[in-house]
Amino acid sequence: MVFFTPMEAAIYLPVWERGLQLKLLTLNCRLQLAGVFLSAYLGGSSGGVLSQVLYIALGLLGWNQLRIFGNGGGLDYWREPTFGYILGFVPAAYLMGAVAFSRPKSLANFVWSGILGLVVIHLMGMGYLFLRSAHQLPLFLNYCWQYTIVLLPAQLAILCSSAMVAYGVRLLLLY
Repeated sequence: MVFFTPMEAAIYLPVWERGLQLKLLTLNCRLQLAGVFLSAYLGGSSGGVLSQVLYIALGLLGWNQLRIFGNGGGLDYWREPTFGYILGFVPAAYLMGAVAFSRPKSLANFVWSGILGLVVIHLMGMGYLFLRSAHQLPLFLNYCWQYTIVLLPAQLAILCSSAMVAYGVRLLLLY
């Protein structure tokens, strides 16, 4: 999970420039969510929760040199507007792991549990933003736009790719 944080999400798109070529398109989103999805899809609810609790603990211990969270880390990271989204990783990992392991193994079930997890993450994040900036409605709306609406398409792409990877791994490992 820690290694996913500094990585930028990107996809290759076919474009026609002097012939057919593949062009790298960055999604302006970090791969933190891939770690959340994969830990829940492969570790179940308990493994997913444990990995997210350890991730948050490492980030709050202040390992700024490693940049555990997207914007650094440390005990005062709770002041960051994105901290509520990070707190949402824990219940989201539990829900995704529970749904992924309670239903028959299929790509559709992985995607469905990932969508539920994204809803939990964004509800927790927006709730935290509301508590931080309820007295300033324009600031709250700007935060919701910046951290939820703008990033959602990239996060859905990460969800789909994580679901495909996890489905392949679980087929390969026969569980």
